[in-house]
Formats: sequence, structure tokens, C-alpha cells
Amino acid sequence: MSSLTDEEQNFPIAYSLVVYKDSEMVERLLRAVYRPQNYYCIHVDLKATESFHKAMAAIAQCFPNVLLSNKRVDVKWGTFTVLESELVCMKE
Repeated sequence: MSSLTDEEQNFPIAYSLVVYKDSEMVERLLRAVYRPQNYYCIHVDLKATESFHKAMAAIAQCFPNVLLSNKRVDVKWGTFTVLESELVCMKE
């Protein structure tokens, strides 16, 4: 017996996570909002360390519906780059 409503099953949600540090916190957030019928895109800020990017890649590989964005943007708060990072995820 599924605990999903018809609405949840028929209208999945697409999440975009724009992140740059604290992989443990990102993992906790994903664990809190994760549902197998939804889709998740992780955009790693260009300023993030290589080790953080690798950690996000490892998390994304654990789930068939979690995508790590290939294009990285140097996100600066209050500028178009915030929206740009979201658009990158939408396109992928």
C-alpha cells in the first residue's frame, strides 16, 4: 500500500539546490525533503572547493532522481547569477 496521494504521484516536484559549502548540511536537507517520485538538481557554486564538489557528486550518485549540474556558475547574492544557477538546473 502506497502512502502517496494521486496528486503526489501524478505531479512530482522539481527541487533546485544551490550550494557551496557544508556537505553534511546539504545531506541533511536532502534527507528531509527527499521523496522518490520527485526530482532534485544540485548546483555547486563555482567558488566551492573541489572536495565539496566531489562530495555532492557522491551524494547525487546514490539516487536515480538526483542530478549534479554540469555547468557551474559563480553565484553572487542579489545578482542575476542566483537565477542563472536555477536556470542551469532547469535546462539540465
